[in-house]
Amino acid sequence: MAPTLFYHHVRVQIGVENPLVLQALRSTLYHLGCRDIAFTGSMKELREAIAASEIDLLIVATELSDSIYGTISQIRHGELGTNPFLPVVGVTVHPTHESVQAAVDCGVDDLLPYPWTMGYLDLRLEQLIAARRPFVVTSDYIGPDRRAALRPGHQPVQPIGVPNPLRAKALDRKSNEDLAREIKTTAAILNADKIRRLAELVVRLINELEHRAEEGDAMSSLAEACLNKMLTATASILKRADGTAYAPAATTCRNVQRIAQKMRDDMEMGDAPDPGVLRPLANRFIKEFQVDPAVASIGLPEHLLNRLPTLNLREDVA
Repeated sequence: MAPTLFYHHVRVQIGVENPLVLQALRSTLYHLGCRDIAFTGSMKELREAIAASEIDLLIVATELSDSIYGTISQIRHGELGTNPFLPVVGVTVHPTHESVQAAVDCGVDDLLPYPWTMGYLDLRLEQLIAARRPFVVTSDYIGPDRRAALRPGHQPVQPIGVPNPLRAKALDRKSNEDLAREIKTTAAILNADKIRRLAELVVRLINELEHRAEEGDAMSSLAEACLNKMLTATASILKRADGTAYAPAATTCRNVQRIAQKMRDDMEMGDAPDPGVLRPLANRFIKEFQVDPAVASIGLPEHLLNRLPTLNLREDVA
């Protein structure tokens, strides 16, 4: 017997501009019992609602704005709103390989093609309630675990069971206070895991810089990209480390950041950097951030090296 779902407790935010999609969503959600439904076709208003509201379910059209993928990634990384575990369902009218991959990469829970048959949305929401995927954390991704197999050059990461506000309200009838405590506790676990993944990336970048120097490639665009990535990774660590067990390691992190900045400045002046000066700090990084020994001795895999010079400086990659 299917459990009774109390959708009238669920607060839904919709970000859709297409009137046909909006009508299909509103009518289905109303039929299910949802009464607390807010909607907008404005990306600015959507971001404001996410930042200000305690939402249990977010449904967004991927065609709403080119920035929708970055917005979802910001939610997952704790940079927008108060809940990185907010269930997010994407809707697309014109799916392409690129748009589907972008939706997966930013951390949506589900992606639905419109139009759909009767009962399709109901079933997908029930699946999200009953069997939400656990999250995984890497240096570039936080979100549902969709790995079929480990990619070359990547290290195993442990999936994390995360709060599910949709289930908490529609099935478990959990109080706002209990849900908030669960979110806060799990967010701290996720943040510590993210710091470790970023620290692994810093060590691998130092390894890669040393390899570049040994190959006589210390002044290449790839070496410069490694330094740029090191600066963004250390900045992210410092932003996240305050109040955690890794706060005492902030001094080492700042020293790596300072030397990486000088090395990049030297490159701009035409002077080849010496990555060897980073090795003692890399060893301290390994100890203070508890970097996995299996990661400590390797550089970046080939497919990431090929992408590195073209990536936005704010992205992380390994």
